[in-house]
Amino acid sequence: MFVDTKSSCRILDTFTYTYDEKLDYTKKAVAENKILSFITMGDPALYGMVGGLIDRFEKNDIAFEIIPGVNAAIASSAVLKRGLTGMGVTNTFVCTSYNNHDKSRKNLEKIAALGCTVSVFMGIDNLKEIIDIFAAYRSKQTPIAIVSNATWHNEKIIHGNLGNIMDIFNHDKVEGGLILIGDFLNKEYDYDLERQFIEMKKKEVKK
Repeated sequence: MFVDTKSSCRILDTFTYTYDEKLDYTKKAVAENKILSFITMGDPALYGMVGGLIDRFEKNDIAFEIIPGVNAAIASSAVLKRGLTGMGVTNTFVCTSYNNHDKSRKNLEKIAALGCTVSVFMGIDNLKEIIDIFAAYRSKQTPIAIVSNATWHNEKIIHGNLGNIMDIFNHDKVEGGLILIGDFLNKEYDYDLERQFIEMKKKEVKK
């Protein structure tokens, strides 16, 4: 919902325009010395419109600025109140998507084998296949969360593990949503590792 916009402000749905049409519209706005903003959900650089626009803007010498946002994975971490990485959890966090192609499956198999925190964008329609891939590499007790519309008024979250999430999902379906897989969802913070890390840093300072 847009508020406090000037009466001269025109709002258009960018999803109804191709990238070339966006470029044409931008050229007209620049020629008329107008300010043009492309607003996207989440972060524009992660599964957003940055790639298609930047390439065209640079080739046409159009000056632009990118303002970072909060992507769905980071927003989901906040509403789940869980760190995607952390002491005793993992140092690796992977964002990926899944569209049921052979290449996507091979890539996801490699990611699943890493044992790190994983967020799968655009994967709900292939949830069963994604679960099967991870179950081949990880324990069925590995926790999983599906977060729909994180931080929005219609936010919805379901929890489970690789062994039962399909039953939970089929009973309590969500529209769209991000799939988050990893021990970060329920693993206890490692205070011993924290202590060791702090002691190591203290020794480095004293040198």
